[in-house]
Amino acid sequence: MSLVNETYILPAEKREGRSGSHGSVFPLFNDTARPDFLKSVSRFDDITLRAGGSLELCPGAKETFFILPLAGSVDLLGAGDSIPIENGTWLKAAPSPGSSCRICNPFDQPVNFLLIGYDDPQAGSHDMSGGKLVLDNQLLPLHASAGFGIIVGRFGERESVETSLRGPGLLAYVLEGIFEVKDRLLQSRDALSVPDALSLDFECFTHGGLVLFICDNGAAAA
Repeated sequence: MSLVNETYILPAEKREGRSGSHGSVFPLFNDTARPDFLKSVSRFDDITLRAGGSLELCPGAKETFFILPLAGSVDLLGAGDSIPIENGTWLKAAPSPGSSCRICNPFDQPVNFLLIGYDDPQAGSHDMSGGKLVLDNQLLPLHASAGFGIIVGRFGERESVETSLRGPGLLAYVLEGIFEVKDRLLQSRDALSVPDALSLDFECFTHGGLVLFICDNGAAAA
């Protein structure tokens, strides 16, 4: 299923996945056209690694990866280093172009995580940052550039947010719980694309709901 230049809901159960020796991948995008505000995004994958499984990443020039564990924890291996990424935390990494790194499951049970790859002209080789997600009912900017921004937040039941955007374009992806975004009800792993959105408004209907947004031209305006 492709994202088109109109408001579009992408239910989790209608996305086509693929399986391999490492586990399964459910991409949000395919190779068809997508809205302008998402053209910098090279991949947006919901991935489950089998016990002991690993996934190789081969970054392009100025490509950055955003990794968010959703069930269990993973390790990022590269250049002789092993970086643990625990559940409830996130990591943004820009490996050197032409190098390779692996996301590994060191445990004896499956793990699940979100992987977003995107072009970031401001990224330098080996740039890395991360943090912890907390229930603070606020949106946390994880990336902002001239092209787009990634923001995420964990919210309590009946908490709501309404704010303006710096440019048209909004992708919402519910990681956990149930949210109403732009008057559309979204459940866990559902997505909503609103290419002409100039504002962001949503309400959380579950305690500890986790939601991620990609917005045009940076994060939500103050």
